[in-house]
Order: sequence, then C-alpha cells, then structure tokens
Amino acid sequence: MKINPYALAGLALGVAAIGLAERHHRVNKELFFTELHNKMLGEVGADPRLSVSIKSSHFEGMDADGIAAMTAANRWLGLWTRMLKHGFLSKTTMRRVAETFMQGETNREFWERAEPTRRTMFDDRNDEVFHGLMHDAYTDALAP
Repeated sequence: MKINPYALAGLALGVAAIGLAERHHRVNKELFFTELHNKMLGEVGADPRLSVSIKSSHFEGMDADGIAAMTAANRWLGLWTRMLKHGFLSKTTMRRVAETFMQGETNREFWERAEPTRRTMFDDRNDEVFHGLMHDAYTDALAP
C-alpha cells in the first residue's frame, strides 16, 4: 500500500493547527482571567472598603490610601508578569522597569508583604524569572 505524501502533509498540518489552536485558547483564557482580576482590583482601589472581602494580610493596619496604593502596585505586577511571559517585554526591559518600580517606598512595602505569597503561585518558569527580576531590584533598592 502506497502512502500519499499529500495526505501525510495534510495530517501534519492538521495536528499543528490543533496544537496552535489549543495554545491560543490557553493564552486567551489566561488573559481573560488576568483582565477580570485587574478589573476587580480596580474596584477595590477605587473603593478600599471592598478590601474587607479579600481578608488579605497585605492590608493589615492600612488606611484607605495605603490599600489603594498596594492595589495599584499589585495591578502593575500582574500586568508586567503577563507582558514578560508573552514576549511584550524583554528581560532587559523588565529589569529596568523593576528597578524603577522599586524606587518607590510604597512599591517596596508591597513587595515585602506580597513576595512570600507570590512565590507560592508560580505557574511556570516565566513566573520564576519575573519573581527573580523583582526580587533582585528590591534587594538592590535596599542596598546603601
């Protein structure tokens, strides 16, 4: 029995298309939930009274302005981690962004509070890289 090379090529293209479609779906799903998370954080930032539903230790002892600032820092990190993961930021650019971000006292305070939790939420190697860049920038910002 002779195997048709066109059939094999068609099969290979079909398998590749299914793989790409699955990857595309996964990325879209991740971006959808990131957008939803960002909207919810925006609502908390606009009305810090909503933070009581989170019961986060990140907010202990903070006034409404502090909660809003911490929420904004969290939103930035959520955006940048996805931008790095999907190639919109290079590691070099992200390193500069992290260094600038950690110049702010509120941003460093957020990182102090959130780093242990964020460390437990790695999805993949990209999250580890992002965390490492932020941690290095934080450490450098504290150095005299």
